[in-house]
Amino acid sequence: MLTDADCRHATCPDGLKRLRLSDAAGLYLEVSPGGSKRWFWRYYPDGKEKRLALGAYPHTSLKAVREARDDARKLHRSGTDPVQKRRAEKIQKVTASDATFEAVARDLHATMKSDWSEVHAKHWLRAMEKDLFPWLGSLALPEVTAPILLHALRRIEARGAINTAHDAREFSGQVFMYGIATCRCERNVAADLRGALKPLAVKHMGALTEPKKVGDLLRAIAGYQGQPITRAALQLASMHRRSNRRVSSGR
Repeated sequence: MLTDADCRHATCPDGLKRLRLSDAAGLYLEVSPGGSKRWFWRYYPDGKEKRLALGAYPHTSLKAVREARDDARKLHRSGTDPVQKRRAEKIQKVTASDATFEAVARDLHATMKSDWSEVHAKHWLRAMEKDLFPWLGSLALPEVTAPILLHALRRIEARGAINTAHDAREFSGQVFMYGIATCRCERNVAADLRGALKPLAVKHMGALTEPKKVGDLLRAIAGYQGQPITRAALQLASMHRRSNRRVSSGR
């Protein structure tokens, strides 16, 4: 068993790469030729030697390091590898700042904007920055629950921007789906809010009957550079309207 005096006066002899002073139950102090002293605990998962760093002496005292060793032994006995657990904790800390709602949303925007139309990309980011980042941006993605998201969407509704509220729900759902794909959350809570918002404000437009205007519309749809699904929906809608006009005219 080591004493504090042993640790304090320990030096690495000339010619050695390191000196190891054993304490008990796999704990030892490693002294380098330069004078640094570090604690390690040696253990044998699956019969292979591994070691867990437990701090530097004298910052980590002999008493404190023995307690840390005992905690590591308890983890190991329960079936948890202390080294793997520490690595997982480090990864979680590193990714925590990269897993906020705003961080994931901006990551998604940067990834997808080259595939989106310029208008849609600007609209998407503007909606986030104005209506969602101020309330959700600093929260870790898993912390954004359905009630929290709904509260932010209700604020948009309250100023009469019903369509914008629906866009914000759709856009936030894309953020959650991207978070799932990049292992930063486990579910899309925006999907829970289907039907929670006021119905979309639909403005009925008069049907085009002049051939020239119909042709202009079809060419505009063909040149649309936004989402392919939206373009297909516009094309189908125009076909449906033309079919209805033929039926109503008896053709």
